[in-house]
Amino acid sequence: GQDVKKGDVLCRTSKKGGMPVSVLAPCFGRVKSLQRLVPGDEIDMRLSDKTIAVIQSEHLLALKANGTVQKAAVAPAGHAFKSWLTQVGKVVVKGDPVAELWDEAGKTVQMKVTHSGFVAAIQNGLRPHEKVDLIEDHNLATVSKFPALEVKITQVPTNVKADDIFVKYLKKKGDHLRKGDKIIMVRNKLGVEQYILSQEAGRIVNWQANLREGMIVGDALKTEGLAANLATIDMGTSSQAQLYFNAWLREVGALVQPGDAIAEIKDANGRITKLRAERGGVIIDRVDLKQGDLVRGITNSNVAKIGRFAPLSVKKGQAATVVPSGMRFRSWLKHSGDLITKGDSLATLDDMQGRSGFAVAATSGLVVKQHEALKPGMPIDRVMEDHNVATVGKLHSLKVETGEGGVDVPDGHWFFKEWRAKTGDTVKAGDPICEVKQASWNSCSRQASTMTLGAGADPCEAVLQAPKDGVVRERQELLRAGYDLGSVLFGPTIAVVSKLPGPGPVGFREVTIDAPEQAVFKGWLVQTGDHVMFGDPIAEVMLPLRLLREANGTVRRLEGITHGIPSPAMGTVTWEQSLNPDLRIGDQQVGRNIAKLRRDLPYWLFVLCAIGLLMGILIVLFYSMKEASPHYSSMKTPQLPEKNKLLNANQDWADLHRPGIDFTSGDRMHTVYPKYRPLGIKHGFTAPIFVNGF
Repeated sequence: GQDVKKGDVLCRTSKKGGMPVSVLAPCFGRVKSLQRLVPGDEIDMRLSDKTIAVIQSEHLLALKANGTVQKAAVAPAGHAFKSWLTQVGKVVVKGDPVAELWDEAGKTVQMKVTHSGFVAAIQNGLRPHEKVDLIEDHNLATVSKFPALEVKITQVPTNVKADDIFVKYLKKKGDHLRKGDKIIMVRNKLGVEQYILSQEAGRIVNWQANLREGMIVGDALKTEGLAANLATIDMGTSSQAQLYFNAWLREVGALVQPGDAIAEIKDANGRITKLRAERGGVIIDRVDLKQGDLVRGITNSNVAKIGRFAPLSVKKGQAATVVPSGMRFRSWLKHSGDLITKGDSLATLDDMQGRSGFAVAATSGLVVKQHEALKPGMPIDRVMEDHNVATVGKLHSLKVETGEGGVDVPDGHWFFKEWRAKTGDTVKAGDPICEVKQASWNSCSRQASTMTLGAGADPCEAVLQAPKDGVVRERQELLRAGYDLGSVLFGPTIAVVSKLPGPGPVGFREVTIDAPEQAVFKGWLVQTGDHVMFGDPIAEVMLPLRLLREANGTVRRLEGITHGIPSPAMGTVTWEQSLNPDLRIGDQQVGRNIAKLRRDLPYWLFVLCAIGLLMGILIVLFYSMKEASPHYSSMKTPQLPEKNKLLNANQDWADLHRPGIDFTSGDRMHTVYPKYRPLGIKHGFTAPIFVNGF
């Protein structure tokens, strides 16, 4: 019978020897009943559950609020409700009255909203003269922001800062604009009025018609970062060729609502535009776009595929885990590969009222498949084509194609131990693939063929071996240590060894030796490391049977022809495929390459080297035997005295004139003085000497 508030202490408990712990009231209300406990009672021994009190709540639950829907009218404690001054859906500006109250002195006061937008909800259950204390959070009304405007691929937003105050529109919906036209008037935080201009030429196709003067943009609208779009301008389709992809905002598997942003694109000027979902659902696939890719033909409708998850396959021996309609996914309790029994819970669910439930296995076995993309909160009815969240049962036997080998579990009661080879590993015949074991109480008999089963160290253990050379193409990945193979496998095959791989990368001097895939391999005629000449037979194969049509119309059957595969070059055999005789090459390996040859160096390369060496020797000899060029220095012309200034009469002027050569013509004489020392004079060896040259 006692009234309590949320957080009031109801009782105190303690563990043996521990500190006391207070049990608090979870809500407002009146205590309806208490368990008959006395100090010292052990709660686990006295109660079948942990409920020690029941509180009957006579208070009104708080209105739901979030980032978009905000508490807008929190009344002071002790006030009483008088009447409403607004209704749900009405547009209000911060400061508008929403209700009349009586204060504690009985004076009428108005409750004003603290946010702009439209009224989302009010406390309709509150009656006149009732105290606002009946409301858990004392909030009388919530106000929701206006939704953001959609911007399509050929449109641009008109963004305004979130802290600006709206004044008025200067243009209306449907008006045509030029780039730079004034569209909106706002006031900044300092009260200065500013104009918002059009960033592109076009037509206004959408605007925030509910905005009122005095509204703070970020308070009344959903904002993208620090700005909000107040008008959407359609530029037309001509601008689409200049749009580039910027970023993905939602991954594959994400749940989206109509209007949610999926991706961003930008124009040549760097302005960002968002591509939005046109319908609700799950993103199943999306266009392969990377940052900077030119956007052509991409729109809101085709940028991503939004639909439902495809149904999981259910094969023979398996069962679907079906959940009822109206449930939401919460979390997985089991995962692919887990071994479960019939009735085990695979996942937790919630219904529309918030009550918990479970997805229950319909049969025993392994969780073969499940919808891994399910995320908490996803409604099953909206995101899935059916209601099967997981497939449970036995693993189906792996399919073994022609030319492949299956690793089969032997007869008997075997348990899986561990893998010894991974998918993609190259193995040879007899290599270990996995280990299995029998229970110690079993006879530990091995009933499999010796080709695929090897003895382990423990007599109750065995090693399953590769039946042939090749690559491990597939294995039962969901198997774990301790699984009873007979209970979890629908067939005996636990792994598949595929065809032999090709020779791998070919070096600069290497060449492959090819054979028809339909030919039957007979045997090798050379071994790895042998040197062969061009045209030498490397291997012997038999071509398949053929039908020959004669000129008279009759058909004659030709038997297979055996012939050798010739070497395409001269060189050394470096690799041969591990082929089995009397089997088709295409059934044993991937591709036509059956051997690899390293070619010898060509003879002309040695000739070129010899010619180059000889030329080098000649160049060295030429420069080593070349004489040095002579250096000639200039001779100064001697300063000769004049004839009338001889030192003495006996001095002959001709003696002073020896360095030069005199040339006479009648009574005239001309002397030429040499500039360089002459090597010699050319003449006819007859007197008198006539000079021909120097």
